[in-house]
Amino acid sequence: MMIRLDAQQTRDALSYESVAREIEAVLEAKRIGKAFAPERLVMPWNDHASILSMPAYDTDLVINKVVTVLRDNRAKGLPIVQGAVTVFRKENGTRMMELDGATVTAFRTAALSLVAMRRCGFHNPCPVTICGIGVQAKAHVEAIDEYFPGSRFLVFGRDKQRTERFAEGLVEQGVDICYEGDLTRAVKVSDAVVTTTNSTLPFLNRTHFGDMERKSKLILAVGAYRTDMAEVTADLVRSARLPIVVDTIEGAMTEAGDLLQAGISEKELVSLANIKCRDEPLQGISLFKSVGNALWDLAACRVVCCR
Repeated sequence: MMIRLDAQQTRDALSYESVAREIEAVLEAKRIGKAFAPERLVMPWNDHASILSMPAYDTDLVINKVVTVLRDNRAKGLPIVQGAVTVFRKENGTRMMELDGATVTAFRTAALSLVAMRRCGFHNPCPVTICGIGVQAKAHVEAIDEYFPGSRFLVFGRDKQRTERFAEGLVEQGVDICYEGDLTRAVKVSDAVVTTTNSTLPFLNRTHFGDMERKSKLILAVGAYRTDMAEVTADLVRSARLPIVVDTIEGAMTEAGDLLQAGISEKELVSLANIKCRDEPLQGISLFKSVGNALWDLAACRVVCCR
C-alpha cells in the first residue's frame, strides 16, 4: 500500500540536518556513478507559470517530482510551488510513498546550502543576511538555525512592513533575526548572504561588498532558476573567486541566469560533488549557485524511506 504524506506530515518526517547528510551521500553516489538524474523537463504555459518533472534514481529508490510553479500565486494567497514526489522501489517498481513536493523542495534546497557552506569553509557563518521573505527564505533561516545553533540573521526585503512581519514571525519561534532596510549595511557585517527571490532583475551587486581586502564572504544564490532570472549582477559574479561552485554543471550551464548573463563559461565552474570540505573559507567572495536537481529530492526521500 502506498503511503501519502501531506505537507505537515512531510515536514515532520524531515530535518534539515538529516537531508544535508543524505545529500552528502548522494553527492558521493553521483561521483562514483551510483546515482543519476537527467536535466529536468520544464514546460511553461506562459511567462509566469510552468510545470516541472524531475526524475532520479540510486541503488534503492526511483523518484519523480512533478510540481507547478506559478509566480503570480503569491498575490492570490496561494503557494508558488505545488506538487508531489512519488517514490518507487527500484527492485520492482512498486510505489512506496508520495511526499508533498513543495515541502521537499524547501527542505532539500536549504539543506543543499548547508552542504555548500561547509564545503566552502563557512562552518558557522554569523550573522547571515537573507534576501527575500518567501518559502525559501524561511527554510534557509530554519536550516541554518538548526544546523548552527545561536545563529543571527538580518533579513532584507523591498516591502518594509511585510519584511518586518516575516522577521517578527521567526522571532516568535525563538530565532535571532531582525529587519535591515540597508542591504549594503547588512552585507558589510555578514559572513554569508542568501538570495531566495524570484527576481528577474539582479539586485545584489559588487558595491554592496565594499573593500574585500583580507575578508571572506559567501553568497548562496538559490532563488533564480531560469535563464531570464537573476539575483546577482554580472559585475559581482565576475568578481567572485574562481571556480564558482554550482550544484551541477549541467544545470548551471542551461538554467543559471545569474551566471549565463555574466558570460561565465563551464571551465570557470566546479560542481559541489567535486570539492572537498575546507577547514576555513578562502579570502574574497565565494559564490555558490543552485538551480535545483532531482538528486537533492532523492536525498530527502531517502531520509523518509531508507531509515
